[in-house]
Order: sequence, then C-alpha cells, then structure tokens
Amino acid sequence: MIFIQCILLEVNLAYRPSTYNPDTLSDPTIIFEKLSNLKPLALVPALESENIWMYYAEISKAYGTRCAQTLFVWAEFVLSLFDVQYRRPGLFWQWSLEQQYWRFLRLFSALFTLLTVIFRSSPAYGLFLGTAGLFMEALLPLPQIMIIDRLQSVANFKPILLVAWLCGDCLKLSYLFYGTDNVLTIFFLAAFTQMGLDLIVLYQYITLCESEKKGLPI
Repeated sequence: MIFIQCILLEVNLAYRPSTYNPDTLSDPTIIFEKLSNLKPLALVPALESENIWMYYAEISKAYGTRCAQTLFVWAEFVLSLFDVQYRRPGLFWQWSLEQQYWRFLRLFSALFTLLTVIFRSSPAYGLFLGTAGLFMEALLPLPQIMIIDRLQSVANFKPILLVAWLCGDCLKLSYLFYGTDNVLTIFFLAAFTQMGLDLIVLYQYITLCESEKKGLPI
C-alpha cells in the first residue's frame, strides 16, 4: 500500500501543471475577519426585579448566539485546511518543489520509526497512532466535497471512485458488526464518519448530475 501511494504521489507531481504556484492560494486567516464584522453584543436594559429571569435569559441568548457564531468561524477555518483553494500553514503538502514532499516523507518515517522503538511497549502510543490513522482516513472525502461544492460540477469526477468508497465503507462496517468482537467505539466513530462524508459526495453527485441533465442553473 505504501509503495502504491508513493507511485501515485510521483505520478501526481509529474503531471502537475508547470504554472502551479502556492503563493496564489487564498489566505485562510481572512476567515477570521468575519469575527471583527460581527455586531457588538447589545444587552437588554436592566428589567424590573420581578423580570430578572427574563433579563438573564436575554443575556444568555445574546452570549449563546455570539459563541455559536465564533465556533462557526473556527469550524470554517479548520475545514479550510482540507480545501485546496486555501494556503495551509507552512504550505503543508502544497509545496512547489518535488523534493520537499520526499524530504518530508523521509523525516516523517524516521521520526515515527524512532518513536515506535521508544514507545513500543506503550498502549497509549499505540492507541494514539491507531486513532490518528483512523480519522485521517475517515476525513479523506472532505477535500472532494469542497471541490465539488466550489465547482458545482462533477464533470471530471469518476463514479467508479465513489462506488469503491461506498463498497469499502460497507465492507468495513460489516466486518466491525459481524466479523469480530470487542471492537473499540473509536472504530465505529471513524467508520460512520467516513461513510457519512461519502454519502455527502453521493448526494452531490446525484444532485448535480440531475441538474446538468435538466439544464437547470446550479
């Protein structure tokens, strides 16, 4: 699997447009400008003592709304890390030079080889690696979702890829439910997360295909 992934990386880098320039990508920190554009909290004036609970309810509602807006902006920033339109910190995996990718992979492999030797007897380290790996795999459809949403087209999307994803999800869940015992909850969370994202891609594909067939504006 690692060997195949390395081949795919080499092919992808070889056929990347020669005009590729990561400096032209959007700065994700502009998302935080939405926070400065939020209206200041307008607290209700003090009410009569008999309506003190209504007063506190209004305050709680105002602060609750502001917290929800702030969380939404932060969530949008986190999602931007998966969007190829935005520049990631350190241009991670968006470098212009091919050797930067291979240098990172060498350092990454060396680091985790060393950590594995040091913490080979630690259950916590094994759990950390397993959890990180599961959710990295589960979040793989996110970039595809964002690309389709931005382009509003599935013209170059191969349906066989979506079929393979969904079949893999079904096989994974079937194994977790019927093929083994004493499965950690984290495995189910990761599997359902990945299937949920794949179903979003399926919904996008069906919706956009229907719109394109009918000639409707998307």
